Amino acid sequence: MNVLDSTCPFCGLDDPAMTVYADRLVQAVVSTRPINRYHVIIVPRIHAERLPDLPPDVAAAAIHLAQRVGGAIIDAGVPDGITYITEDDLTGQGYNLMAHWKLHVIARYRDDGVRLEWNRHDDPGGDTTRAQIAAAIRRQLAPAT
Repeated sequence: MNVLDSTCPFCGLDDPAMTVYADRLVQAVVSTRPINRYHVIIVPRIHAERLPDLPPDVAAAAIHLAQRVGGAIIDAGVPDGITYITEDDLTGQGYNLMAHWKLHVIARYRDDGVRLEWNRHDDPGGDTTRAQIAAAIRRQLAPAT
C-alpha cells in the first residue's frame, strides 16, 4: 500500500463528528465545501492521487461504501437523485483540487442549480474512428509480454 503524505489534508483525516463511516481501508466524511446538503466524500486511508494508483481492494471498498452511503443519503435526505463523481488530474489543470483520490456522493435536488456541462460533440468520425480508439485502448490493456 502507498504511504501517507504528511502534506495531504486527507491523509490521517480524523474528524469523528463529520465521519459517516470508517474502517481500515476507507472513510466517508461530510464535505466541508458541499455542493448540496448530504454531500459525502469517500476517501481511501492511503495516499493515492489517481484511481489507477489504488490497490484493487481499496478501490472495491470505496465503491462498496459509495453504494451504502448513497442508499443512506436517499433515506436521510430524500433527494431527487444522487451524483457519484471522481476526477484524476493528470496534468495539473485543477480538475482535482486536492491531490488525493476521492469519490463524491452528492444528493441532487430539483432546481438545485448544479449543472455538469458535458459539452458533448458529434461522433468523432463514425464507426471507423471509434474502432481505432477502441483498438488503441485494448493495446494498452493487453498484458505485457
